[in-house]
Amino acid sequence: MEVWDIYDINRNRIDGRTSVRGSDDMKDDEFHIVVFAVVCNSDGKLLCSMRDRNKMFGGTWEFCGGSAITGETSRQAAERELLEETGLDVRGCEGRVVATNTKYWPGSNWFYDVWLFESEFDTALLTPQEGEVEKIDCFGIDQVKELLRQNNFTGITSEFIDKIEENIKK
Repeated sequence: MEVWDIYDINRNRIDGRTSVRGSDDMKDDEFHIVVFAVVCNSDGKLLCSMRDRNKMFGGTWEFCGGSAITGETSRQAAERELLEETGLDVRGCEGRVVATNTKYWPGSNWFYDVWLFESEFDTALLTPQEGEVEKIDCFGIDQVKELLRQNNFTGITSEFIDKIEENIKK
């Protein structure tokens, strides 16, 4: 069971208020935090995962991510999701939020943060999380843009891809 802390529109945690994933019990002015974790290596390649084919949007590429659970900061959630979904540990790596937005969805509004971490990785040494990730690969920013144009990249918009590109150290 995944439990989320609930926040007001100003990202202030509402004391004592939580929501269980799937319960759709959040009020119209309540939010939880969702993260995307983008990892860029020194070659400018971005770590991507293919969603398990049995999930919604299965077989499409994405950046690792998910919801922050009770007690987690946005960064901690991004680090945990990467570790769970790929086995890559970015704790201690340089990381920063490069984009944020607010999503309104009936029963489950969220703030989402796009984290960019700089870390070396070898996709051959990473482990896709069973039931979540079908496979792991890395792509240049232009390849990610092309996957997005082909509707083969999910969870993020071209606006955020542009923000990621602006923030990649060259």
